[in-house]
Amino acid sequence: MKFLVLLTFGVVVTLADTNELLQFSVGNHQFTADVYKELLKSTTGNVLICPLSAEIILALTYAGARGETAKQMASGLRLPDSSEQIQKIFTKLAQDLNSEQTYTLNSANKVYVKHGYPINQQFKDVAVKAFNADIQNIDFSKTKEAADEINKWVSDKTQNYIQNLLSPADINSATRAVLVNALFFQGKWSVPFETYLTAKKPFYLNANDHIDVDMMTMVSLLNYYEWPEVDAKVLEMPYEGNDVSMTFVLPNEKEGLHRIEENLEKVLESPKYTRISVDVSIPRFKIETSIKLIPILQALGIKDAFTGNADFSGLGSKPLKIDEVVQKNFVEVDEQGTKAASATGVFVGLSAFPIPKVQVTFTADHPFLYYIKKGNVILFAGRVKQF
Repeated sequence: MKFLVLLTFGVVVTLADTNELLQFSVGNHQFTADVYKELLKSTTGNVLICPLSAEIILALTYAGARGETAKQMASGLRLPDSSEQIQKIFTKLAQDLNSEQTYTLNSANKVYVKHGYPINQQFKDVAVKAFNADIQNIDFSKTKEAADEINKWVSDKTQNYIQNLLSPADINSATRAVLVNALFFQGKWSVPFETYLTAKKPFYLNANDHIDVDMMTMVSLLNYYEWPEVDAKVLEMPYEGNDVSMTFVLPNEKEGLHRIEENLEKVLESPKYTRISVDVSIPRFKIETSIKLIPILQALGIKDAFTGNADFSGLGSKPLKIDEVVQKNFVEVDEQGTKAASATGVFVGLSAFPIPKVQVTFTADHPFLYYIKKGNVILFAGRVKQF
């Protein structure tokens, strides 16, 4: 059995208003909820996932899948089971994924192939044309050098926020290819917090225990919604440029986060906001996570891809299976804005407005959910539960 290594790194996307992309955004929300809920089964603390990063690299892998393997991957990823439709979707995404506007948004795909290993020409064409991927030959027999080279590429593409995604032990004589997607987002709030207003305030870990954290404060006109169905309030904070935003979903009860998470599919849809003057208090936070995704993907019905039953005959002539899928994520939220990066690895065998009068308060002093969205596509999602 030959092996392939697949790695991804994630950030943000802009979507045109087309049927394919509308369908993708619906699936993107479902996949986000699916992964998040599966992750909760083994996680008690903070959560951070980059669903888009996983979708991109697994969709690229799907381009080489055939038969039942392809069907399971499309279903688990909430994508249409049509190579043509998927290629259309990701061709449009690739065109929109890089942006140097008032925020930084970069995405890159790369396929590292073992010297002399024959990759299917059709797969190469899809990788280059639909996913805008670079293809490079590499000597996997020199495990440290190969890992260092791939990690340097990842680090460069995520401005050094994601490092050491791959260890030399992840590569061996059976490795035939490594597929990588790197995404990075950095944005400034449309209305930044004033640093001098940040002060130590309590963050309640539960109804009784708290810890002092750096709490940022401001008053601004923002999109706000009260959601009785999940007993929570929702606040949308835009970044400069206004097409990327971070949404905070805060339960009214200190221990009410579980109710939000139980209704995650609904929560990830934009509610009917009211633009209103909000007195906002949100803690500064930084979260880093490393996630083994294979058990989660198996729970979502993607099973054959990780076994001897895998059919990746559209990628290479030798039998291949996915050995590992690892995602590393980073998010930092402060007074100026947000930095976010993600790396997912799949190892396949072979301001400035007058202060308005306060109308509501939004004090995130207990566990809450958040997500970063561009257009209608979720880039990052997670929760803050501990410091």
